[in-house]
Amino acid sequence: RVTLNFGNVSAGAERAPLHGTIEDIIEDLAGYAEAGVEHVIMEIAGDSFDDKFRAMDRFVNEVKPKVPA
Repeated sequence: RVTLNFGNVSAGAERAPLHGTIEDIIEDLAGYAEAGVEHVIMEIAGDSFDDKFRAMDRFVNEVKPKVPA
């Protein structure tokens, strides 16, 4: 189980999986797929329902189409 969090990572900080830019998240998920992972359980980060909904919408429209099935 990992938390999905769109946003920039502080300079010099270690980036957690599924945290960062859309490109970072796509790369993380592609790595999981290459390792044989078939399912990922994600918690959606956000301070409100609207924040979480926007993150889910971004994932569905900007990330999922670019990740190997």
